[in-house]
Order: sequence, then structure tokens, then C-alpha cells
Amino acid sequence: MLTQKAKSSLIRLIAREIAFEFLSDLRPDNAEYRRKAENYRQAAETEAEGERLVEEHCKGRWNGVEALVVSQLDYIKPRLRSPSTADFPGYTDDEVSVTFLNDCTFVVRTYVDAQNAFGATIRTRFLVKLQRDIDNPDAWRLIDLFTLD
Repeated sequence: MLTQKAKSSLIRLIAREIAFEFLSDLRPDNAEYRRKAENYRQAAETEAEGERLVEEHCKGRWNGVEALVVSQLDYIKPRLRSPSTADFPGYTDDEVSVTFLNDCTFVVRTYVDAQNAFGATIRTRFLVKLQRDIDNPDAWRLIDLFTLD
């Protein structure tokens, strides 16, 4: 399934291909037209390849696991009343899901069992939307965090 960005790139690529054919047919003997048309086509192919590589990089198997761990340790745990008592589920838990959206953005559904202010252990469910920085793969940015309970 193509992302919206990939669809847009494909449409631009097709449009540039049509422009290439049109300009070549319009003035086949005019080298300037043919050179410009070829430049458009090469630029579109380069852009589409770049977007494909970014998506492939972001969508990798371990990125989902990392998105889960980052959401749990960097964004959920600091918000707990008693962070030292936090017990997070693993990636394969039935109540955990990690969904890749696009542009290196993930939505993580998870929970934590931790003690509240009275010392009772309670389960709190979270929905976290975060984005990996394409230029700095070690950096993540929190977009949204919701408590589902």
C-alpha cells in the first residue's frame, strides 16, 4: 500500500514522463527541449527513489520495537506517580500494537502496571504517537500521548 507522499511522487513522475514525451514529440530536433525533459524525468526518479528509501528505513522491523520501547521509557514512565514500580508489556503482548503511518511516524498502543498514590497496582492504557527523526535516527519526537482509561 502506497502512502500519500508516495502516491504524490508517482503522480509527479508520471506527469513528468508525459511532459518528456510531449516535449520530445513537440520538437524532436530541439536539443534544449529534450535536455530539459530528460532533466525533469531524472529529477522525478531521484525523488521517488529517495522517498522509497526513507520509507524502507523507517518501516524496518526493529523500528516498531524501538517505537514501543521509546514510548514506554521516554514518554510514559516519566509521567507515572511511582515510575520505579512500572511493569511494561513486551512487543508480542496481545494488548500491544505498533502501527507505522508514514513519514517515520508510529502509533503505539500499550499499557503499564504501576502503583498509584495509594500503593495499589493499577493498569493504565496509553496511545502514543511519535516520529523518528530521519536525519538523526537516534532521536524521536513525541506528537501525542493519550491515556485510554
